[in-house]
Amino acid sequence: MENQQKKKIVFDMALNITASMVPVAVLQLVIFPLFATRLGDDRYGLLLTIVSLMTLCAGTFGNSLNNVRLLMQLKYSEQKLSGDFNVILLCLAILNCIVMGIGTYLYEGAFYPLSVALILLSSVLQLVREYYNVEFRLNLNYIAVLVNNILLVAGYIIGCGLFLLTDQWQFIYITGTAFSLLHILKKTTLHREPFKTTALFRETGIKSLVLMVSSFLANAINYMDRLLLFPLVGGASVAIYYSATLFGKIISMGITPINSVMLSYFSKMKTFRQKNFWLVLGASFALGAVGYGACILISRPVLMLLYPQLAEQAMQYIFVTTATAMLSMVVSVLNPIILRFCNTNWQIGINGANVLLYTVLSLLLLKQYGLMGFCVGALLAVCAKLILMIGIYCFSLKSSDGLI
Repeated sequence: MENQQKKKIVFDMALNITASMVPVAVLQLVIFPLFATRLGDDRYGLLLTIVSLMTLCAGTFGNSLNNVRLLMQLKYSEQKLSGDFNVILLCLAILNCIVMGIGTYLYEGAFYPLSVALILLSSVLQLVREYYNVEFRLNLNYIAVLVNNILLVAGYIIGCGLFLLTDQWQFIYITGTAFSLLHILKKTTLHREPFKTTALFRETGIKSLVLMVSSFLANAINYMDRLLLFPLVGGASVAIYYSATLFGKIISMGITPINSVMLSYFSKMKTFRQKNFWLVLGASFALGAVGYGACILISRPVLMLLYPQLAEQAMQYIFVTTATAMLSMVVSVLNPIILRFCNTNWQIGINGANVLLYTVLSLLLLKQYGLMGFCVGALLAVCAKLILMIGIYCFSLKSSDGLI
């Protein structure tokens, strides 16, 4: 039975990686180069910045609630309770609209009603999708996740046509997420849960807040580069930096779906063997090393194909940015273990320290050494986070007398 479960875990990981890579590959290798060609460096840099803010807010809020549902599902089932989550989802949607509305206005430098409305619609759809697909994970149905992401890509392709007709890039995200969400609503039942609070609302709300803040801080690192660079050095530099990080992000985004599968299975476990932690860490480093080598080998020819106007400048930073992406992948794979088997409050400490260190180092080195300094600052910050996470695991292990 144990061997069968291991095989299923590996199979689910492979399915989830494939499911995640499909939209990532289409966005990064087809749609974003189309944006760059059509919009020019400055407008493309602005687009990347707003998309980063949208993913940071909507993606983080929705995915945090998704993870809380996984962590709390056993309690709700045991107590035969239903509710809370749609109430929290509505609160997060309102918060998301406030943050996105203000952020869009500040980055665009003026109020453009159509642009703001389309961005708010895109972000709310993304948030709702990120939460409701949790039922696929609760049921360990990763085939449904793959089908859903294929529909997401189909919507992206239709949205490309609308973008070419209207010059409004938001339609790509709206149609893609709408196609995906319609499939989720048809296949799941979470949206039919009662809109009410239960005896577990306080515990669920606190856990959601803690995880949302910690996830926001964690994900801020992935998108802060664009959010910081755009007002400091402009859209063209954002476009160059993004091109330099392209391959590392694609590979790391393809590998990190492992953590959602891991958390799905961990949510059903009460203990975790110490040797498995070191096994996961070693395997992640090995996978990261292979990914790093692959990125370096293919970066120049593929960049020349996708971003010929940016390739030469981007190649200056490839070695550093790819190392950062691979170490971020290792951190991402370890995170479900820390999240499930160590105190949840550690998440805020880990990610708060990481954001602070990232911001200080990258901005100081940006001022001193330009864009290369910014890249080195990001690398040093992720190294510090990895060391901190390993330290917290060892401390928790010692505190629990070796039983985690």
